[in-house]
Amino acid sequence: DIFVDGKNIFSSVREWHKKIGYVPQSIYLIDDTIKKNIAFGEDDENINEKNIHKSIKDSELLNFINKLPERESSIIGEKGAKISGGEMQRIAIARSLYINPEIIIFDEATSGLDSDTESKIIDSINKISNDKTIIMVSHKMSSLKNCKKIYEIRNKNIHLV
Repeated sequence: DIFVDGKNIFSSVREWHKKIGYVPQSIYLIDDTIKKNIAFGEDDENINEKNIHKSIKDSELLNFINKLPERESSIIGEKGAKISGGEMQRIAIARSLYINPEIIIFDEATSGLDSDTESKIIDSINKISNDKTIIMVSHKMSSLKNCKKIYEIRNKNIHLV
């Protein structure tokens, strides 16, 4: 069981799904626009433009998008073939921010990136952590440098580092 504020979250799983964003190690991207990849699964008429623009700004995709001729309507190619790994991760962050969750889980979200790109992504995460609860899962201590608490799982036990 998982308890938050003494309440078992499994008694209201659907409510918790709305509160949690997830950024995986490998993001699934479709051969479509940046906007459609951020608002993944939304019908065109239901895409919230305000949330799109806020998530682009907060994930620090704005400079990249402003250089593109079709901005957020630019096609990124199958599995993001037309963009870099760092840009893919920023789209993953924007996707999680689009739903405006209270909690965002980053699961090895920077593991495949070079150290410079990783540092920039970590800085982006740090900026959004003022408004969100961030949970980072990583094998690399450099990814956890800004975390207030670090737990290590060792021998099936959880230890505060």
